[in-house]
Amino acid sequence: MGFSEIYITNKLGSLVDSCGGGTPSTKNIDFWNGNIPWISSSDIEENNIQNINITRFITSDAINNSATKLCPPNSIHIVSRVGVGKVAVSSEALCTSQDFFNITKFNGNHLYLAHLLQIKLNNTQSQGTSIKGITSKDLKALEIKIPSVSEQNKIASFLSKIDEQIQTQIKI
Repeated sequence: MGFSEIYITNKLGSLVDSCGGGTPSTKNIDFWNGNIPWISSSDIEENNIQNINITRFITSDAINNSATKLCPPNSIHIVSRVGVGKVAVSSEALCTSQDFFNITKFNGNHLYLAHLLQIKLNNTQSQGTSIKGITSKDLKALEIKIPSVSEQNKIASFLSKIDEQIQTQIKI
């Protein structure tokens, strides 16, 4: 399983469709306790892109009357404010708080892109830069190296196996 292809560099914004999130008013009881998952940054684990802890649910009325948006399954959710750099891929449609930059469409392997973004964001933070937030403009301007979809699939599979081993060790 070699990783040998040429990578093409593009700005993230030219490769994806995206949206922000929003929090429906907690004072309006008609917005909450519905059947549509809604997450905040605390529902995303660090360094675990395949686990979202969904504990709150909203109604379609909340979506129609607030800034939150319904993201389709396989969307990539990047925490852009409190907890900057957390990244997760959703297995189901859900809504997010305003603390997220959500990638709703990518013509490639979502797990590959999520891993790549997590690595890029973690590297930025580990270089001594204290990030209090990252704007959607900054995220869209990120330079991303993308190989063919078949190469993305190989890399994502490899990284997912490593993630599984790490999660198993954490449980032990």
